[in-house]
Amino acid sequence: MITNINSYTKVGVRGEKMGLSSLYDWVADSAQRMLFLQQIQVLHYMPGRVRFYAKQVNNKPEIAAQVRAYLEKMPEIKEFSINTATGSILIHYSPEGVLQNPFLRDLEERVARQYGRL
Repeated sequence: MITNINSYTKVGVRGEKMGLSSLYDWVADSAQRMLFLQQIQVLHYMPGRVRFYAKQVNNKPEIAAQVRAYLEKMPEIKEFSINTATGSILIHYSPEGVLQNPFLRDLEERVARQYGRL
């Protein structure tokens, strides 16, 4: 029996239907997010503000541009800065929005594991 894989749908986190390509993007994004977060070092944290070192962006403006494009899509992030000379990323975000944002949720979990706090 042959099935049309393009008709596969999954309901996303926000209740929207996701086709196969959207599902792939969601899984790939999740895997990339986890890989990125595993390789960072949190330098400073307080609710609503986090600074971390990411060697991936240190002297790599093309990677920093990809991170910038990713962060710009998040409405929970109020502002951020990326310093490619130092590899530092500073993010100001809405603490209330953490539960709705997988990146921020995973980032705060990283802080809790690294420093045993939240």
